[in-house]
Amino acid sequence: MGSSMARSPRSLLLLAIPLAVLLTAGYFFMGTDPVQGPQPLGEGSAVPVLPTPDGSPVAELEGETSGPTQDQPLRELVAKSEGGAEARRAAPQRVVRGARVPRASHFVYGQVEFPEGTPLDEELFVIASGRRFKTLAGHPDEYAAPVDTEGNFRVAFAEGTRKGRLWIAARYCFSENHKVIDPTSLEDTTDLLLKPSLGGRLDVEVVAPRAAAGDLEFHEKVTVELRQDRNWGGRGSRAGTRTRDVHFEIGGVDPGEKFLVEARHPDFSNGEVKGIKAEPGEVTLVVVNFGRGATLSGEIKNFQGELITHASVMALTVEQANKRNPFMNEKIDEQVETGDGTFELVGVPTGDLMLLASADGYLELRVPLGEVGEGENRTSLLLQMDRGQTVEGSVAWPKGSPASGAMVRLSQKTDFMGFDYEAIMGEIKVGAEGKFFFSGLGEGQCHLEATSFERGYVAPAEASLRERLLDPPPVWRAVTADVEPGRRGLVMILSEGQTIPGQVLDDEGNPVPRFQIVATPAENNILSNTARKPIKDRFRSKAGRFDLEGLQDGAWVLVARGLGFGTGDEQEIVVPYDGEVALRLPRESKMVGVVRDPSGKPIQGAQVLGRHGGGKDARTESGEDGVFNLVRLNPGEVTLSATHSSWARSSEQTLHVAAGEISEGALLTLRRGATLTVELHNAVGVIEGRQINLNGSGWGREETDAKGSVVFKGLEPGHYTVSMEAAQRGNRGNRGDRNQWMLNRANREEIKVELLDEEQRAVVLGVPSPTAVTVQGAVTAAGEGVAKAVISVLDPKNSSGQVAAVVADVDGNYELVLDEPGDYKFMVGREWSSQGVFAVTISEGTRQREDFELPDASLLGVVRSTSGVLEGAALALTPTVDGKEVGSRGSGRRSIRSGPDGHYSFSDLNPGTYNLRVMEANPGEATWGAILIEGLEVEDGGSTQDIDLELAGKIAGIVRDADGNGLRRARLNISTESGTSILMNSWTRSRGGGSYTVNGLGPGDVWVSASYEGRTSSRVKVGVRKGSTTQYDIVIP
Repeated sequence: MGSSMARSPRSLLLLAIPLAVLLTAGYFFMGTDPVQGPQPLGEGSAVPVLPTPDGSPVAELEGETSGPTQDQPLRELVAKSEGGAEARRAAPQRVVRGARVPRASHFVYGQVEFPEGTPLDEELFVIASGRRFKTLAGHPDEYAAPVDTEGNFRVAFAEGTRKGRLWIAARYCFSENHKVIDPTSLEDTTDLLLKPSLGGRLDVEVVAPRAAAGDLEFHEKVTVELRQDRNWGGRGSRAGTRTRDVHFEIGGVDPGEKFLVEARHPDFSNGEVKGIKAEPGEVTLVVVNFGRGATLSGEIKNFQGELITHASVMALTVEQANKRNPFMNEKIDEQVETGDGTFELVGVPTGDLMLLASADGYLELRVPLGEVGEGENRTSLLLQMDRGQTVEGSVAWPKGSPASGAMVRLSQKTDFMGFDYEAIMGEIKVGAEGKFFFSGLGEGQCHLEATSFERGYVAPAEASLRERLLDPPPVWRAVTADVEPGRRGLVMILSEGQTIPGQVLDDEGNPVPRFQIVATPAENNILSNTARKPIKDRFRSKAGRFDLEGLQDGAWVLVARGLGFGTGDEQEIVVPYDGEVALRLPRESKMVGVVRDPSGKPIQGAQVLGRHGGGKDARTESGEDGVFNLVRLNPGEVTLSATHSSWARSSEQTLHVAAGEISEGALLTLRRGATLTVELHNAVGVIEGRQINLNGSGWGREETDAKGSVVFKGLEPGHYTVSMEAAQRGNRGNRGDRNQWMLNRANREEIKVELLDEEQRAVVLGVPSPTAVTVQGAVTAAGEGVAKAVISVLDPKNSSGQVAAVVADVDGNYELVLDEPGDYKFMVGREWSSQGVFAVTISEGTRQREDFELPDASLLGVVRSTSGVLEGAALALTPTVDGKEVGSRGSGRRSIRSGPDGHYSFSDLNPGTYNLRVMEANPGEATWGAILIEGLEVEDGGSTQDIDLELAGKIAGIVRDADGNGLRRARLNISTESGTSILMNSWTRSRGGGSYTVNGLGPGDVWVSASYEGRTSSRVKVGVRKGSTTQYDIVIP
């Protein structure tokens, strides 16, 4: 149907840029004595120039050379350079070594101050990064120069570099931060001093698996990588350099951090060692063992039995699969791209695995494999992929002729952690007939946008690329939202949109002659890949006037930007729009100051924040002398603060700056802050490598050392919660993972502490309580033990928290420990989602028995829609007393999903009265409306309640204050006449301008209200109609 293939996000990834500069023979050798270290640079030595990618020398270059270089592989230099500044840990794409650089280059001389204890076999390079050397092959932007035994070096920056960076790459030493300089302001004779820190060197020994023992080619395929040993943040990865067959070297390793070393081979399971710490000036041996892994192979077909070519297949653990992020197209080692519909994955890590297959035009497929063992070989696996839902249609010009060559992009709503998320499913260029066809779609509503240059547009042949970018051709658009999957015959008519006139003035009312206008769809949000794109255009007008073209119907937020101006205020309009837009751009103000540490010494690398102009933020970093420069500030009050990893936040300082003014003299002094030492009691068992979390006035996350302690420094004064994660961390993905995650959360050790400024405090986690009581017993149903029943105990001081949890054994027996006697609520059930509440009094003593007999009442039925049974519907059952709900999630409410045949079942219920809510799992894209059944009686032995959902309706409108101003982020409440909320969670808030939409409501009367900053509107009855939108505006007094 379409003339071009649809492209998914997986196929839109950029291809990796190949290495453009190949260094072959011809390096000048500088003799190095392993005892004496590097020798001084030679004078007047000729150095061969860099070859071009095809191997021919760059003969036309003239000018000075960089001086002699070490005779060593380029990859070694690159690997070392990765150990440089924190802000640039990844290997540079291009490095110039020993090249003849243009005469116009900026040459800078300097000296390195060797840290105390530097080993005699140290080899240092200074890396200079700036603009690209455009006349050199590959256009490199980095230059590497050796350092002699006296610490002298000379580097070159490309012509025009005004902000250059210098850092150290070495066997032991490393740079904490880049040194930033302006090469154009320095004389050639100006000396710079670099002060690297002393790090360590890793000697990584790779041990082959038994299956590859004696294979001489095994180590040729091995790569080694170092990365920070954290599951958050980190400094990126660094490659090791092969020194001999089974050994790799990684230099310049920060001794203050823990790292992970991973060895990879295409045919075997990766080996890794965690918790590696380098010692300053020393070589640390790290032995990494490979595993044989498993082999998985088979075919990928559709349901017609046809092989699917160009699919992607990856093997993941179930935990990895459940953690996959829809915002990122993550590629893992155990992944192959098929060309003929067959696949083979070798060296797959063992465990509870799942295959994940994806292909353009098909739904993503997940196939659980269960436990896969070491050396296991599973062949003839068949993966059958479903084309899913489709959308087809055509794009036309206003008079009906096909819009040949138009681009059509489709995004589809899905759910991500309870939020609406729009994923781009593909983009198509239509053919001569203007038709498009998308497949591989899920059940969520779709959003399509078609774009095309103005019909008949031909770019002027004489126009340069810059001219085309500054004066782009008119773009015609067509946007169609809320398209149901399966739609056929959709016709999208292109429109040039509305032209919005307006004027931009500065804070004094003078026209701004040069500026940019940015119009952003009002409904765009961080979780959206919606097809509506921002519209930007630049204007030059002495009168500050503009005509912004191409705005389609809907709400838009307009803002002006200009060089030399601050941040303009946003203005929201709704197209069609009648009138002109007046935008203000305040003249830019600047603020210059200094950040000092508590001793008064200027400090580099502090993060400076300036809050200005009613909630706007400006950020910068202090330089070498502690100086910071905040720009693009709006006139008025600016509140300054500074932070640094080694100190506590400075006190806030509020200064006033006038429009167009440069305010100088601001001084921010970091505080010493508090120091908190956390130690683990031996009663917790393993004390090394346990994760300690710190939350409150600040936050941190560290692992305990061999003595079971961690130290947090530079903490803000205030209240903190210190907690210890369990030894194994779970995930909510499946039953086993959820059990582990919930157990970890309930059983973690926790202590609260208040810290004063500059206080030094020590706390101990895991100290046994002297009043502890061991509670044991059994969970039964109809007299039989309930295997793997889950028991959790609510915190009597905080009903939303838990103080203990355990999973019973196969006979229903359990045992847990409570810190003290008291009145508790025990949550007991077959699953976490089906727990009932039992009130228990724990008496003084060391041991108490509590048995629990699960009630035998149940509620079951079938969820249907007018189209048939409904799979995956969300149901929530909440107990009531005297018409009021008494349960919430975790304390009585049960939540389940309907099965493939629409059936649902709540078991182990106490007889009584309940409220039952039923809706689609994602109300934002629901086809069928949510309902609330109040006062549902559940009797002894069981009750039945079938559910019939009808076509959903919507309520939309604007929330305003008494003066008619739209209120953004007002909270909407949709309830019954009794005041009970209909939806399970009230996430709906108003958007920009106060506009709101509540989706997924069942037909009938509902009561609507809104609240904002403590004020609430009156409740008003509003009728919801099937398949339509009811307009209702709300006023909050």
